[in-house]
Amino acid sequence: HAVSRLATEIGRSFGRVDILWNGAFGWIEGPLEAADVGALAEFLDASVRGPIMLTKALMPLLLEAGDAHVMNIVADWEFPAIDGLSAFIAAKRALAGFGVALQREKHGVLRVTNVHPADVASKGYDDREDARSLIDRTENHLIPLSEICATMIFIFKLQGTLVHQIDLKPLNQEIGISFIS
Repeated sequence: HAVSRLATEIGRSFGRVDILWNGAFGWIEGPLEAADVGALAEFLDASVRGPIMLTKALMPLLLEAGDAHVMNIVADWEFPAIDGLSAFIAAKRALAGFGVALQREKHGVLRVTNVHPADVASKGYDDREDARSLIDRTENHLIPLSEICATMIFIFKLQGTLVHQIDLKPLNQEIGISFIS
């Protein structure tokens, strides 16, 4: 109900939605059998059901925009170099599947892009630090959040091209070692 109220208020205030940015909300890790059932349900509800319900509620406003874009931030499939991320990766894959299906459903009317970033320097870093400094300091193991944002802005500006999926990796990450298709 809060999502419906939010959509109504956005509609009243702006009349349309040009960009919707969906992503997982929170983090859950550890062996699946050790996960608290309530925490797991809350995480999955916020990370899967939340973006789908928000997109549904905003669909009339997205369609009203005429050239709206849904951006789903989903995990790099190779990312789980550490164990204990099964619920997190499941939520991200669900959001990616949603993006694929939504693009097919709304083809030509709504653009949907799934962004697969690897390790992002988004927490514990000063957002005023320039990308080159961050890249050097992390020895090319992290992607600066500013570079992901610059990529998204580029994609948003495209007029006649759909970027359906994009993988972003730091220079020092191996590619293709554990891709699941």
